Amino acid sequence: MTPHDAPPLPPEEQRWRDLHANDLAKGWRHSFETSSGFRVDPLYTAATLSQVRWDAARDLGFPGEAPWTRGFTPGGYRAKLWKTEMYAGFGSAEDANKRYRYLMEQGSTGGVSIALDLPTQVGYDSDHVMARDEVGQIGVALTSLDDVERVFDGIPLDKVGHVFSTANCIGPIFAAWMLALYEKRGTPTGDCIVQIQNDPIKEYVARGTQFLPIEASVRLATDVIAYCNHAAPEWLPISVSGSHMKQAGGTCVQEAAFTICNGIAYVETCLSKCM
Repeated sequence: MTPHDAPPLPPEEQRWRDLHANDLAKGWRHSFETSSGFRVDPLYTAATLSQVRWDAARDLGFPGEAPWTRGFTPGGYRAKLWKTEMYAGFGSAEDANKRYRYLMEQGSTGGVSIALDLPTQVGYDSDHVMARDEVGQIGVALTSLDDVERVFDGIPLDKVGHVFSTANCIGPIFAAWMLALYEKRGTPTGDCIVQIQNDPIKEYVARGTQFLPIEASVRLATDVIAYCNHAAPEWLPISVSGSHMKQAGGTCVQEAAFTICNGIAYVETCLSKCM
């Protein structure tokens, strides 16, 4: 965004703006802004960067180095290709199993990403009266370890490499299911990384799918982190989510603020367990 007291525009940029002033005035909106309220100009050039005192070494950096705007590794995708992963969940365990196997056969390389139906997310058994109209909708219905076993029937965990689930308030239950599945199969926890969203705070803030007092949910979520640190140290037992705040109407700044605050709460709770 160009400051009001900015110096005159470079001649070439001023020429372009003057030449196309009529076309620029015909936009389908009177003004253009991001969802966080920042004005979007019709043109940005090197002069724009100099006006905001942009410094390449400080603000852009190099690949594999802070501030990490160019990737976390020096080689990027030259060293390792990105993973292709489809987030999916269908009705019954058998339906979901067919979908995951199909995706893997078609070239999905990111593992199995499990969408859960709402009754599962809030801890209802599939035959509960409150689950009647939502079973198997927008995700797979999981009620027991037997369901989880059928989801992964014919899917070798060591070939999958990565399993992700949006289990939040039921994060401890999902972790227990996966640990039991690994034990029954005799699969080392390091053969396939399990990543659990396990972020209950944002359920209270943005989704409304909580079912426990928030203090209890945070305590259980961090219990999962502490337990996996010993039982499955390779796993990713929490994935703090910010997208739901944005989807609930927050600005980008609010999304980042809520997410960082939630992360701090989990860290502080984990640290308190060590004292």
